[in-house]
Amino acid sequence: MSVTSAATARSAGAVLSRRLIACVLALLLVAGVVALLAMLIASVSPPPPLPPRNPFGTALPREALPSTTGFGAAPLAWQSSFYRELTATLKAIATAPAALWGLLSSPSAMASSTRPVRGTARR
Repeated sequence: MSVTSAATARSAGAVLSRRLIACVLALLLVAGVVALLAMLIASVSPPPPLPPRNPFGTALPREALPSTTGFGAAPLAWQSSFYRELTATLKAIATAPAALWGLLSSPSAMASSTRPVRGTARR
């Protein structure tokens, strides 16, 4: 290997590292400018309105409402009944803490606490 090829290899490595550093700095500069513009636009625009929510915290569908007839009618009726009872009880608890016993004695709470425990029987 000659002296000139070793020197050329070292200078090529130095040039490559300088170019990579310049590339990374340019990317950081562009990212900073984009972030600054996004912050500027977000600070002057009002936030979007919150979507309506259903009782279980998921957004309501916008295309089609759930069917209230047929197979889906019973679960929807149970859900709405449960939601009405729960909100009424929570409002009562807010005004009178003694109403907590009404929540603890609700049918759904009783059903989950009196369910038999199933274990595996060993012979």
